Amino acid sequence: MNTGFDPLTLDEDLTHLGLRVHEDLSPLDIEERYFKGRTDYYRATEHAYIAYAVVE
Repeated sequence: MNTGFDPLTLDEDLTHLGLRVHEDLSPLDIEERYFKGRTDYYRATEHAYIAYAVVE
């Protein structure tokens, strides 16, 4: 995992490295996909993003 990237420029930054963003999940997307309906109070943090990039 990489930390410290700017989600607003992620697509451009990865393109410069020869990668293409396949999926980019915001904190709300993460909450919906992985935490919705949980009863143990785990939640996505407000600064968590998940990006899935593939080699072009």
